[in-house]
Amino acid sequence: MKRSALILLLLFCLVYLLPLGLRPMTIPHESRYDEPLGEMLASGDGVDPKLNGPVLGLRINALSISLLGETRFAIRLPSALAAGISALMIFFLCRRFAKSSFAGILAAGIYLTCPAVFALGVINIPDNLFTLFLTGALVFFFYGHHAKKSKTRAVFLTLFGGFCALAFLIKGFLGFVVPVIVIFPFLIWEGRLREFIKAIWIPLLAALVVTLPWCILIHLREGDFQHYFFFVAHIKRFFSPIAGQAPQSFWYFLPILAGGVLPWLFIFPSAAKGVKKLTLKDALPRFLVCWFLFPFLFFSACSGKLIPYILPCFPPLAVILSVGLTRYFEAGQRKTFDFSVRFFGAVTALAALLLAASLGADFPWKPIYGPGEIWKGVATVIGFFIWSALSFWAAKASEPAKKLWLYGSASLVLLVGSPCILPNRILESGFLFAAY
Repeated sequence: MKRSALILLLLFCLVYLLPLGLRPMTIPHESRYDEPLGEMLASGDGVDPKLNGPVLGLRINALSISLLGETRFAIRLPSALAAGISALMIFFLCRRFAKSSFAGILAAGIYLTCPAVFALGVINIPDNLFTLFLTGALVFFFYGHHAKKSKTRAVFLTLFGGFCALAFLIKGFLGFVVPVIVIFPFLIWEGRLREFIKAIWIPLLAALVVTLPWCILIHLREGDFQHYFFFVAHIKRFFSPIAGQAPQSFWYFLPILAGGVLPWLFIFPSAAKGVKKLTLKDALPRFLVCWFLFPFLFFSACSGKLIPYILPCFPPLAVILSVGLTRYFEAGQRKTFDFSVRFFGAVTALAALLLAASLGADFPWKPIYGPGEIWKGVATVIGFFIWSALSFWAAKASEPAKKLWLYGSASLVLLVGSPCILPNRILESGFLFAAY
């Protein structure tokens, strides 16, 4: 257990933290936050958000820059740390309520190796801090939900309300909306809604204490700000896309979710067999279903959609996969897993061969790598072959822990090398990233 935790921590430092300063800036998305951040540092004004939204994200970035200097590493460090702390929170959730430290380590590892989490966790946008505070709020709520002593429950409910307020100070009223659409269906399912309503004053009071100072100051500074912030930035944006953005279909997030959870998508059948062994009479499976499903449906119903919107859905999905895989291997099963990872190994090997064949070839369509980027293509081909080899090795391994470590770490070569191997056309398009 200690060795696995140490390895995961080292991998987080290697993949997320060390290359932060090497990755090129994503323009215009990261620069959209860097400009008002520079204004805040120059003026010392910690109230005016400059972006028609809450100010906490900018203040956290300003603190990072004041400690580490004006570097890309300092600007992006809060986002990367937010991803790591979110993984730590779901680790504690699994260890306590799934009664398995292994499931906790696996959930954290799954979360950190999801391509969507990684891609958004190494750039300066507020969605990782928002996801961190939402994850903390829901984890503390669930701890409070199971607390036997009234004082302990009050402490966790206070933390729940405080973290909802911090999420509000990152991205507005979604910090309250998302927890509400998760916990109310869950409490109705549990038959404990009335019990929670009696104690709802505790998180509400905590949220007021955290948010009220800034709300009063910004109202005194900009009297019309709250009207714009509530009706235009939230209500209007939900029903119509922002300027320059085309409306998306209800199913827009499905392929993004599938691609964002690779390579774990291929072992869903194994996890599903383990999930079948769970009973929805238990609180944890019920809570995870509500945590994943209702935010996903809510953001899918939003007219204007951006990829980072569903980042808060990845922590519960990682826990579901982790618990399912843990139960699957505890039942002595492995055939489905072995077949899935061999299939994925074959897919990545085929992708490597096709990419290698396309390098320098004259196709009627635009190649992935342009002139002068052949070395990037060669490095990517090598990464895919390593990914494939480790997948086949995972299928041959006998111990479940070794199988999962090999399969989960197989993508790290490409993740670590992504600052150097991403094609220029992808970096310049910025399609992986989106602004607030």
